[in-house]
Amino acid sequence: MGKLAVVACILLISAFFCANIYAAPPDNHEFQLWNTDGVSWKFADKWKAALEEEFRFYDDARDLMYRHTDFGITYSGLAKWFDLEANFRQIFEKRSNVWREEDTPHASGIFKFDIEGVSITNRNKFEYRIREAADDFWRYRNTTKLKFPIKLTKLEIQPYASDEFIVDFDKRKMNENRLVGGITLEPFKQVELDLYYMLQSKKPSKDWLDYNALGIKAKVAF
Repeated sequence: MGKLAVVACILLISAFFCANIYAAPPDNHEFQLWNTDGVSWKFADKWKAALEEEFRFYDDARDLMYRHTDFGITYSGLAKWFDLEANFRQIFEKRSNVWREEDTPHASGIFKFDIEGVSITNRNKFEYRIREAADDFWRYRNTTKLKFPIKLTKLEIQPYASDEFIVDFDKRKMNENRLVGGITLEPFKQVELDLYYMLQSKKPSKDWLDYNALGIKAKVAF
């Protein structure tokens, strides 16, 4: 592994350590469980479609409080280092024991490159949230992800880390951050599993609140 990968690992480990030290008080650290299942398929040269379902269990992973369905198209013909995506997401979230619907069209530009074997992507996503019983608004989401040049065992276990910050255009400020560390593995051909831990920090008003989440993703690619 190159020097850059070693430095990146050290920085990311330090970021996780500092995040847990300086995060909000322990009573804000609700535990959550996120489960995502998806399938993708190439339907033409440089074109791919994907369908995803996600379920989130809050309140120490006891209650299903969120679910979404997302369908999107990816075009990778502009450049080897750039993808374009257009998606539509339907969300149902439980608030005060009432399920509320949200429709969220979103578009992304994804930059892709390698440095000394480390695969790096930077996703720039713009989404418009059309919410039931609430105002609509725009958000910007930026995610940087690093996949390290390590593949262990026949399952090809590979570590990665990512950070996403979210900016609310209505309030003109960043009000959410998601720091993630995890591994991917391939138990079968065309099947990828993703196991991760996420520290999610949100600022609904004056103070930042932190949530710990374990995530499981399963993807099938054709």
